Amino acid sequence: IADTDIFIAAAAAGQLPRVLEAIDGQPVLTVADSPGAARQGAALNMAVVQNKVSFEANLRAARAAHLNLSSKLLRLATEVIQ
Repeated sequence: IADTDIFIAAAAAGQLPRVLEAIDGQPVLTVADSPGAARQGAALNMAVVQNKVSFEANLRAARAAHLNLSSKLLRLATEVIQ
């Protein structure tokens, strides 16, 4: 379980690199809702596709934050970045 969770809203997507740098190596779950956020380093990136919530998972980012994403969670992801 993460010590802290951070949600980066689409309006603040430009600040994502700065936020990630500030928490580098800390056990913080980062969640965003912006196209490309998972590829930029957010652990989870939410989206609405055909009126359904979906998400991408960045396994590398989660591991760097010393977090484990369960295999059950990863199976639900539309994309897993390793």
